[in-house]
Amino acid sequence: MASLTDISTLDVLVNEVLSSPTKYLTVLAPMIPGVGHIINLLISKVDFYPYLLKDKKHPIVTIPLADNKIYVLTSPRLIQAAMRSKSLSSEPFLLEHSQDLLGMTDDEFALVQKSVPDLIRAVHGSMVSEHLHAMNATVLKYIADEINAIGSFSLPSLDVNNTWIWIRNLTTMATTKAMFGHRNPFHFNPLLVDDLCPRSVTARARLQAALQKYYAARLDDGPDVSQIMRARAELLPLIEESLTPASASEGSNGMRQATVNVSVLEDRAPFLVSCLRETNRLYNHAVIVRRVIADTQLSSSSDCGTAYLLKKGADVHTPAGVVHRLPEVWGPAADEFQADRFLGGATGTEADDRTRKAAIMPFGGGLHLCPGRDFAFAESLGLMVALVVGYDVRGLGDGPGLVPVPRAVTVGLGHKIAKPVGVGVGLRVSITRRKGWEDVKWRYISL
Repeated sequence: MASLTDISTLDVLVNEVLSSPTKYLTVLAPMIPGVGHIINLLISKVDFYPYLLKDKKHPIVTIPLADNKIYVLTSPRLIQAAMRSKSLSSEPFLLEHSQDLLGMTDDEFALVQKSVPDLIRAVHGSMVSEHLHAMNATVLKYIADEINAIGSFSLPSLDVNNTWIWIRNLTTMATTKAMFGHRNPFHFNPLLVDDLCPRSVTARARLQAALQKYYAARLDDGPDVSQIMRARAELLPLIEESLTPASASEGSNGMRQATVNVSVLEDRAPFLVSCLRETNRLYNHAVIVRRVIADTQLSSSSDCGTAYLLKKGADVHTPAGVVHRLPEVWGPAADEFQADRFLGGATGTEADDRTRKAAIMPFGGGLHLCPGRDFAFAESLGLMVALVVGYDVRGLGDGPGLVPVPRAVTVGLGHKIAKPVGVGVGLRVSITRRKGWEDVKWRYISL
């Protein structure tokens, strides 16, 4: 694939004279004028930018696409400046794609255009404070009910044929329960989980039909509706140690109970948090997109005050697959999983930590930082704490019971997270209660 990119990209530097008194913008022109990069995007998918920008040290480049151009940012400080800029917006993309994506008529689309600012404010407002705690409580109760059943008389162990699908379905059902309440349409038709990543108009139609019934019946008014690893054996003891003291106490009904406060896990389980962030760094391939809605000059202190002019109407792309693996940011082992990478000062100086914080962007950043980031964080950590402390997860394939790390496959530009090869086929595990935790009931709180 790398050779394909090399052939289609004439790696010459074309200098655009800017109105700023500083630097030129580097333009990577395609070998086939106008369409060369478009062809590569379609073939290489999210791997397009890593191949195109390999060994290039430019903080920003211009990529011509037909009659438009894309600015691609790779400098962490410049990226943060872009994320804070009010003249770089994601709203135009919501409007451009929503009509076709949701199958709206022109009249319906006109209403949506007027309501986008109010919708964005409502989404952000519904994911803070007491609303966030309420959603956390619901999603984690669902997870607790599922894992508490393991080890019971009727389910002494849980054999999972596809671990990736099991975790996907568990977290999706928990999340939709928190969003839609006890009349969750995904509960009544679990096949809708597959339709969240539709490959056809039929899948989209099923999703729309289910949600239309939900809203038509005013079920969104219900009181319970929301406002809006074993991969390496040597890491397990370190994760367990970071969770200590994790113990169970006698509950009111005589059963032992383990209570997890997800609000303090970041402080109480730093090693597990570091593992989660490192996983996000390696397997998040999001391309953050913004539209330049007014001529904008971007600069950052790390680039010696150099200013770059971004012209109105162009798009700005920030590929996580590139930024998350920059050797100058993450070190020579940037492509490798390093469990303690996000422990303060563990792998560098304070300045290195600041640069890495600016370079990590699984949830976007700046004015458009994902409002659900804390919700996703609590859901992931809550599940992992219970599995690490209270359960044994053993692979059912060949070998000593370890779960192999699957190879990630290339995904399309619209996909954010890499998927395991074969959609997780072969990731078979058996989940049983750990000795000493057989009678423990898990409970989550969010305060």
